[in-house]
Amino acid sequence: MATPFLFDQNRHYCGFTSGNKIPTPISTTVTVENKSKSYVKALGAADLNLPPLEVDVSKLSIPSLKGNEVVVTLNEEIYQQSLQECRSNLIGRLLLSRVSDPVSAEEVCRQVTKLWNPGAGWRIVPLGRGFFDMHFATIEEMQRIQSRISWNLPCGLFRVMPWQADFNPKAPKTSRTQVWIRIEHISQEYWHTQLILEIARGVGVPLQMDSTTKNRRFGHFARVLVDVDMAGNLPSVLWVERKGHGFRVEITYEKLPLFCSGCGIVGHSFTNCRAKSKQVRGKPVAKLDRVIPMEGAANGRIVDLNKHLESIRYRLMIDLVELVLTWVLRLEKGWRRD
Repeated sequence: MATPFLFDQNRHYCGFTSGNKIPTPISTTVTVENKSKSYVKALGAADLNLPPLEVDVSKLSIPSLKGNEVVVTLNEEIYQQSLQECRSNLIGRLLLSRVSDPVSAEEVCRQVTKLWNPGAGWRIVPLGRGFFDMHFATIEEMQRIQSRISWNLPCGLFRVMPWQADFNPKAPKTSRTQVWIRIEHISQEYWHTQLILEIARGVGVPLQMDSTTKNRRFGHFARVLVDVDMAGNLPSVLWVERKGHGFRVEITYEKLPLFCSGCGIVGHSFTNCRAKSKQVRGKPVAKLDRVIPMEGAANGRIVDLNKHLESIRYRLMIDLVELVLTWVLRLEKGWRRD
């Protein structure tokens, strides 16, 4: 009689048997595949054999709590070493033309490398929002690239600027912006693309010319998009020369953005400057020793910024004292009536 199944004393299946012949036992080890992902796999790590950390975690600074914020103190010596390694760095920004399709960071790196042909040991790191951090092997190589402010790439204009500590691409501290300008009342013989761009170069770096100007459908003014430095001189009149002749042209700026003459950043006015507000509240910011023109100064009057801020602070204190005295007098009158 055949026994179809055979189990051992632990009720593990061993196999088939026939008659009274005892079959050779089959291994009872059962391997169960764990289909659940580990934490590292869930995070998308491609290589689980990661190298060990080069820093002793036990020697890291211990965070502290100030108010409701967790404060982390960095190692100053290591920061200074890292800062020295950035001496040969530049920051670049890609300005896409309106007719250009979106381009990947890898393609920008390829185009820049082909154009510059830099030496060994250089790299370019995308930072987001069109910004790039460029590391050069030598200061001489960095200065060679920096000698030109902007470079024409197939995908757009690539502008380089000096490297900045604490640079944040979400809030870049830059005084440069792009603005449309109008070159007023130029004679028709100057309506050539190169001639118009050469005139616009007197204001900044020309980026684009509108289709109406390019096709000469409107002769009142030529319209050009220009990259300008708001901290520099924005001329309202240019002197244009050619062989044996010269003339003046008027420049009109369309919708200039707000610019703070205090901190030198595009995006807000000096009146709404947070740095100025901190100093007025008694929390001084870095002292500005330079003398600069203030917004709204008549006839280009030059004012010392520090003295101006001190006078604002003094006036605010006087206003506050007067306000307190007014309320005290009102309260006193109320008490007398009661």
